[in-house]
Amino acid sequence: MLAREPGVPGTVLADDRMSADLICDGVHLHPATVRMAARAKGPGLLLVTDRIQLPEDREEDFGAGAIYDDGSAMRLADGTLAGSTLTLDRALRNAVEFGAMSRLEAVAAVTLRPARRLGVEAERGTLRPGARADFAVLDARDHVVQTWLAGEQTHTS
Repeated sequence: MLAREPGVPGTVLADDRMSADLICDGVHLHPATVRMAARAKGPGLLLVTDRIQLPEDREEDFGAGAIYDDGSAMRLADGTLAGSTLTLDRALRNAVEFGAMSRLEAVAAVTLRPARRLGVEAERGTLRPGARADFAVLDARDHVVQTWLAGEQTHTS
């Protein structure tokens, strides 16, 4: 690749046919990068997580060596990123706090936009008659207080 070629990130940001999935945790991507991606992609930006949750007080080996939680991300012994500790509600809050999206845009980026991208928006990522009724209830600070799957409450904080 030549020094001035955009590479994969630049190509994704410049091509309106492509969506961009971001791990919006402030570790994988700097807040300014999230803002830039949001401006470039608009409704093509999706918020995702590569969350790894280990049992308490345990390290796990996924083939690349033991991983551990450093308090902000999952890492290999040498400090290399191995995954996030990010939840989608935290991704939503971060996108708003980073100045990348409005609250409504961030909610869409974790619900309707991914469902639309996967072609399942008639039944997922939306609240409409005939949909599965998978949803989370958030408090005023965008923390999950209830989770519902197929219309059944499965979690309350």
